[in-house]
Amino acid sequence: MADRLFARDEATPPVRFSVRTPAGSFVNDGNFAVTVVGATGTVVLPQPCAVHGTTSLFDVNVDTDRLNSGAYSVCVSFDSSTLTGPFATLLTKG
Repeated sequence: MADRLFARDEATPPVRFSVRTPAGSFVNDGNFAVTVVGATGTVVLPQPCAVHGTTSLFDVNVDTDRLNSGAYSVCVSFDSSTLTGPFATLLTKG
């Protein structure tokens, strides 16, 4: 995932990421949630929208139309027998 995402007005930036084993094999486990979190830590957008898995990449289209300008975090969290834990990146809308 990128270090930082930027969204223009009425934009839907894609969040693309890959999960791999230590040996480099893709882990195709779609049991994850994507949320957009505001500066206070409050979830402002739950994102179960348009998740696409391929043979090596997950792709989530983050709909930012309802967000005000500002800084947010895009958080991906896993909760399955294969994967657990979160990671995040910054999103700037403006």
